[in-house]
Amino acid sequence: ESELKDPVTMDWINDACYIGGRLWEVSTVDTLRKQAISKGDPYWSHPLNRSLIPCSLKPIPSSAVKALIEKCKSHSLGDKNAAALNLDDVRRMASSQGLMYTNSTTRESHLNSTTVSHGPVSDEETALSQQINILEQQLTEYRAQMSSLKTAREEEERRKAAEAEEARQKEEQRKKAAEAEEARRKEEQRKKAEKARKKAEKILQLLEDERQRRKAAAAEKKRQEKRGNDCDWWLFYHDDIPDMCDTSCVAIGEGGYVAVSDSGVSTYHGIPSNVQNYLDRQHNRNIAFVAIGPEDQYFVRKTNGKCAYNGPASFEEAMDDYYHSKGVSVVTFGPWGIWYVKYEDGSEDWRGIDENYGQRLSSILSTCPIRNLFLGDNGIYFVAYNESKISHRGMPTGVARKLSDSSISVKQVLLDEENNSWFVRFSDK
Repeated sequence: ESELKDPVTMDWINDACYIGGRLWEVSTVDTLRKQAISKGDPYWSHPLNRSLIPCSLKPIPSSAVKALIEKCKSHSLGDKNAAALNLDDVRRMASSQGLMYTNSTTRESHLNSTTVSHGPVSDEETALSQQINILEQQLTEYRAQMSSLKTAREEEERRKAAEAEEARQKEEQRKKAAEAEEARRKEEQRKKAEKARKKAEKILQLLEDERQRRKAAAAEKKRQEKRGNDCDWWLFYHDDIPDMCDTSCVAIGEGGYVAVSDSGVSTYHGIPSNVQNYLDRQHNRNIAFVAIGPEDQYFVRKTNGKCAYNGPASFEEAMDDYYHSKGVSVVTFGPWGIWYVKYEDGSEDWRGIDENYGQRLSSILSTCPIRNLFLGDNGIYFVAYNESKISHRGMPTGVARKLSDSSISVKQVLLDEENNSWFVRFSDK
């Protein structure tokens, strides 16, 4: 009875067909085929044993099958005249009606399950065999197409991967080239900027050098104008006398001289032994200022500010008290313990001048800034004060001649009356 009911709806089969080893409702088979075709599947699945049935097989309904089903229905409904039927009865009745009945459960039988039809069994088998061959050929072609499509897809994927790798490498090369170009450009800009900076520094250095040169030249001119850029002299010891004009300081005494160059090197001849000994101990170097007076009096200042001196007690007391705090720019020794000092801060100190050199000199010292001063015997003196003024008394003939020359400005006068020696520094007006 269960085989005469549809396996899906479980209702009695009205429009019957035979396929896949059992009877079906034609509409159920059509529904299963259409669902498989709509999904693109070549088979539809048996709902009971899950075997695969080709969609190309179409069931053919039979009136004989319907008769068998009607008889089974009568038996099921309790018709006493209806004999009980089983599956063998169905097969015998199908055979007596000329129907082919197949109940194979192999895969081949599912692929080639036949529909119930009239006619000889050999013709049906031949048709099914031809259908199987066609399906196998189609399956082989389908598999070949699938393999070809898979190979083509893999080849396409490899091609795309190769193209992507090539594009990646090209992009990487492009980035490296761009980075290298950017680095080259920056390095070129840096070199240009460095070159411009060095050029600018060189120009600035040249300008600074020129400024310093002009400043030094102006300072030297001012210094030369202040101390005098020319000189004249007469010395008792006149052998090996250097160019006195190229000196920063000159001192004379006992017929000799000391000449100090701008570099601090001292040259001497015929000077008092105590002065000579001190200069020798200094190796005649780093000397800034020298003054020589009577009775072995002297004052020496070095370029580092240190000094040595020998003079009247009042002079030494003044040096002890003020030298280290004020410094000294001008020192002059006269006879009889007379002396004059001008400190670097512009202040002054002296002894014995007012009593021995007259009111004129005392007035100048008291009221005017002193640039240079010489004090000699018998009231002889020379003083340069203010910017360009001088005053003097008792000068020897050679010196007086220079002092009377209106074309020059006398800056310094030194006398050694006992040895008839003199030194005059001046500059042109």
